[in-house]
Amino acid sequence: MRSEHTEKVQYVEEVALSGHPPIADFSFTKPLSMEFLGHHYEVTHWRDVLVKVAEVLSATHPQEFGRLAAQHPRFLRTASCGGRSKRVPGTGFYIYVNLNVFTLTSHVMWLLTRFDLGGRDLVVTCHWECEIEPPSSGAGCEVRPREFRGT
Repeated sequence: MRSEHTEKVQYVEEVALSGHPPIADFSFTKPLSMEFLGHHYEVTHWRDVLVKVAEVLSATHPQEFGRLAAQHPRFLRTASCGGRSKRVPGTGFYIYVNLNVFTLTSHVMWLLTRFDLGGRDLVVTCHWECEIEPPSSGAGCEVRPREFRGT
């Protein structure tokens, strides 16, 4: 029986080899909202972005989403992994979210490419989180708006 770690490594390799373009590093950013397929959603974490994208795609493309889940059971599971996964609302699937920002945004990109979607379809507005060293003014951390766009 393969370990969950082995499955995760294999899945990340699959995503890396899938051919979708590399994305920017959004480490130290916090998403505030997202526009996806013409609708606005409030989000507070990158895992919320991944779950919301999966939820919308499952609602707008139910058959394709079901096929995707059947083809990639490590990505969309039928059982919870405890606190490491979140249920995709409106489906019987759970998505693994206990991942770093780069992997979460890579998974968002992977989902978008599976449904022939890209930057025109998803924009996430986020703020840059505090730097390790506060600005010399002593005023606290600078918050800068930043956007994540699909391909």
